[in-house]
Amino acid sequence: PEGLAIATPFFAATGNRFYSVMMAFLSGLSEPLGALVALTLLRPLFREYPWLVDYVLVFVAGVMTAVSFLELLPEARQYRKPKSVICGFVTGSIIMLLTMMYV
Repeated sequence: PEGLAIATPFFAATGNRFYSVMMAFLSGLSEPLGALVALTLLRPLFREYPWLVDYVLVFVAGVMTAVSFLELLPEARQYRKPKSVICGFVTGSIIMLLTMMYV
């Protein structure tokens, strides 16, 4: 959802697809770089308290879910047919659920 949240406003403002994709790509680089820094700094803490990783992942999943429901879904409903947006959102959620259950 982050790439879409970055690329859409850039495309709406500039009309330039290449610029929009590049901004989304550059914003996406923050995640692996942040993971590398967190891994380097927090590895000793996670080794001492292995259960802490589970709590951190649950917190991050909660934040991403909140952003999807509170920001992206209402924004998408303003620009497209509401039924299509909700069907797409539910379909994506089901696919993610099935992926987590069987993969």
